[in-house]
Amino acid sequence: MPVPALSPDKVIGKTSQGEPTKPTKPISTGHSEPGVERPSGFWGKCSDAYGWRLGIALDSICKVDAPEGLLFWLDQHSPFLYLKLTSSLPDGISRAWDSHIPYEGFDALCLDLVDTYRRAADLYRMVERNGQRDTDKTNS
Repeated sequence: MPVPALSPDKVIGKTSQGEPTKPTKPISTGHSEPGVERPSGFWGKCSDAYGWRLGIALDSICKVDAPEGLLFWLDQHSPFLYLKLTSSLPDGISRAWDSHIPYEGFDALCLDLVDTYRRAADLYRMVERNGQRDTDKTNS
């Protein structure tokens, strides 16, 4: 069953004055950076360079070979990584976007988000492999 499309009003928060909290206008068709793909889906529709950059990071996260349930596992086994991925990095990215910090700093935050997610997936696989070895030894 297909997921119903959400309107930008349901995805993007509103301020008390009814203005969007994040940009909602599409990127112009002439906008591109050499060697960088435009993000897919909703994130590619941001007119703001911050949204475009975050879209690239989110697309990169989607390409990470991560196990299903990774965040639930992190909550139980690595609270530090869990909080970094679900709270501190997203909050920092949001504050940086709202403050319009220089792009280099914003890119570093986005890169940290992607890198942290990759490391979390690697940690999960390493623990699962070591757990499997321990199980194999006790069954021998």
